[in-house]
Amino acid sequence: MQDKLNVAADALQALRDTEGTGYAGLTADPADRAVHLYWKGSVPSAVHSLARDQLVPVQIRPARHTEAELSALAREAVTEGRLTSAAPRADGSGIVGDSRQVVTAGVAPAGDEPSNKIATMPPFGGGFQFRNVDAQLSCTLGFTVNYGSNKHIVSSGQCGDDGDQTTVSYMSHGDIFGTNKAKDLLLVESWRPQNLMYWPRGTAGRRVHDAHGSHVGNYVCTMREYDEFCDMQVQATGEYVDIGYLIGPLVRAEKSDGGCVFTTDRLGGPVYTVREDGYSVNARGTLSAGVLDTVCPIYQGTVAGSSVIWYVDIMDSLAEYGATIATS
Repeated sequence: MQDKLNVAADALQALRDTEGTGYAGLTADPADRAVHLYWKGSVPSAVHSLARDQLVPVQIRPARHTEAELSALAREAVTEGRLTSAAPRADGSGIVGDSRQVVTAGVAPAGDEPSNKIATMPPFGGGFQFRNVDAQLSCTLGFTVNYGSNKHIVSSGQCGDDGDQTTVSYMSHGDIFGTNKAKDLLLVESWRPQNLMYWPRGTAGRRVHDAHGSHVGNYVCTMREYDEFCDMQVQATGEYVDIGYLIGPLVRAEKSDGGCVFTTDRLGGPVYTVREDGYSVNARGTLSAGVLDTVCPIYQGTVAGSSVIWYVDIMDSLAEYGATIATS
């Protein structure tokens, strides 16, 4: 059901740039079995027409503020230090924010080479942990993208600077380039990167089928150690976050039972949804941050971790680089 809702949501969201400035937001929660579109002021006829053409119910509701108005307020609240994160509410009623300290992997130097038990020889793909040799940081590869005539892998902009060298499982993996700190993005050069997404300590990968944007109400997946978590619900889009400097816009998702889904070594790693075949996935984004609000069991003990994730929407990543998701 979620995929069907998102087809409609993507189409409706695309009209915000062409049909006036009244767009406030939308939700696509599978439990609602409908898309709720919020609009300030008179709704253009093209929006009504497109809503009627969708294969799922679309309910259009009035909003007090536009997305653009609230996005400016959210950014201002974080920039001025009143909140550590803030985003427009999807219904256009105001902004939602938090004052908890946001954590990333940028503060944790790498010790030993990150462990990748799934393979010891290239080519590598999303989900592999890598080491920035120059900055001494451990991060995770996100998704392989087609960039120009080559394939490279997108990850978090906190994981290094242009020209930094990386290794995976002690082997050279190419340099970092295309860094955009404000949008929390970078590309890692790679030798024949795969269009597969791997578990960090698993034994198999899943093929990447496509890339899709995220909408409030969606459920997304992430992974840690041997575990996969697919009960992460999107709470906000267009969120700005203070990590010592401002990054955004990001998507925020939370685990319903408060369990651990993010540890700092997963920065830059994949956020995705599993397709009906149970094997392939659709790319949704790359991890940016969390909050230290829970205890995470690991292979040899426990570490502090997060039940909340912020991530860069994969569609923003592709737009930034003029890239497409690699599916072959």
